[in-house]
Order: sequence, then structure tokens, then C-alpha cells
Amino acid sequence: MTLRWQEVGRSMRKNWDHLWRDHRIAVLNKSLWVGHAAFSGQGLVILVTLVVAVQRWHRRCLRPVEAVAIWFLLANYLLILAFMPVSWERYYLPTLIAALLVASLGVTWLTQALAGQSDRPAKLDVI
Repeated sequence: MTLRWQEVGRSMRKNWDHLWRDHRIAVLNKSLWVGHAAFSGQGLVILVTLVVAVQRWHRRCLRPVEAVAIWFLLANYLLILAFMPVSWERYYLPTLIAALLVASLGVTWLTQALAGQSDRPAKLDVI
């Protein structure tokens, strides 16, 4: 299947106008962080969230669910950069979903910090 996809990609390079029209990183970043952003400044929120996530990881405060959302975004982003022979926006959808998850994670951390809550949730009393 991978060989067939590469063959289709090669034929599209000759015939179609869906190729990367500019540098691949520039096209992808413009499309993901500006063109399809859910709100203005989403790319900045994600960047700050990734920096805070690295700090939390070093302090051992990063929850596994948070780490999964971040790794999901990074994996999708890097795989598009590495293996997409054409610039079809329909393949950006998993990356867009992951970007919204990471942005919401950053907004959650910000509201918790402003409210004065700790990094860890309170223990629930079990009856």
C-alpha cells in the first residue's frame, strides 16, 4: 500500500496542481495556525502550552492524558511534514483536532493558575 501511495504521489507531481506551492513548513504552518485556527492566536497558545508542558514534564507534574494530547499533536505534525507528497487540507484534520486539544490544555492550565489551584486535582473521598 505504501508503494502504491508513493506511485500515486509521483503521478500527481506530474499532473496535478495540489503540490506544496511554497516551502512545505511555511505552507503547513500558515494553514494550520492561521488559516484553520479556531481562534486568533491559537498558534501562540499552543507554543506557550508546549513550553509549559516541558517545564511540567521536568517537574514530574505532567499527567499522562496531557502527555498523550501533546504527543498526538507532535506526531501528526511531523508525519505530515515528512510524508505528505501533496498539500491536501483534508489530511490536516487529525492535526487540527490535536491542536485544539493542546490549546484547550493551555487554557485550562492558565485558568487554574489564575484561580490559584494546584497542578494536581484534589483527592476525591470515596465512600
